[in-house]
Amino acid sequence: MLDIFIGKEKKRAAFLTQWRPIIESSKTAIPNNLPSLPKNKALFFIEEWNSQHSAASENEKIGLAVLANQVEIHLYAKGMLIDGKETVRLMGIQLLGHMRDETLWPILCSLASQNENSIISRAAYEALFKINSRRAFDEVMLTLIRRTDWPLEEVLNTLDNLDGVDVCYFLAQLASDEKYNHEKLANFQEKYDCK
Repeated sequence: MLDIFIGKEKKRAAFLTQWRPIIESSKTAIPNNLPSLPKNKALFFIEEWNSQHSAASENEKIGLAVLANQVEIHLYAKGMLIDGKETVRLMGIQLLGHMRDETLWPILCSLASQNENSIISRAAYEALFKINSRRAFDEVMLTLIRRTDWPLEEVLNTLDNLDGVDVCYFLAQLASDEKYNHEKLANFQEKYDCK
């Protein structure tokens, strides 16, 4: 077992020696003559790409998206959503959300509506909001915020960190639902400075 782990880490290190500088430089310019990306190394790419994307500026994210499209990493990520372990699926969902490709909407909606794994479904909701926050609100927001397996405060904090999401509007929608504690909602409205 240890030998397998060591072998995998050596492969990861060799991959990153070649690809980390390419991913890094893509933030400003896409290198010519990109090497091929073997399918069995796609997970290494996605892990590094997600990491660099999280720390990138908005302009740098554009270059990262161009690189991701050039190597067609979204094709690998789609497969990961179905067949991968939870951590692998989460990495795939994160990448697809970052790429903001609306053609992936049906796949992510399907994952978001599943109740058997709240971690996966919540990640899919976040990806939908990154792709198109207005559409996500119109199509899935009330379903998300009414789920009983996620604490409302955590949902609101997640939404508050997404661009283009008006938490106060969501709280106003919930105020008309009798199942919510209105005193608690009022506290949230005060926290988010809702007028």
